[in-house]
Amino acid sequence: MRTDLYWISEVFEDISANLKSQKFIDCLRKLDKKFPELEMAHDIDIAESYF
Repeated sequence: MRTDLYWISEVFEDISANLKSQKFIDCLRKLDKKFPELEMAHDIDIAESYF
């Protein structure tokens, strides 16, 4: 799962721009807390700015 999240983090902003969903961002934040070693916070912040 960690490897999948790492690869998916590359397209967070594209997904966010299409979904425009706070639930999506909230889910990403929960995953970031669960897997802090993936350092996704910056990618999530960018994704959140897309809507």
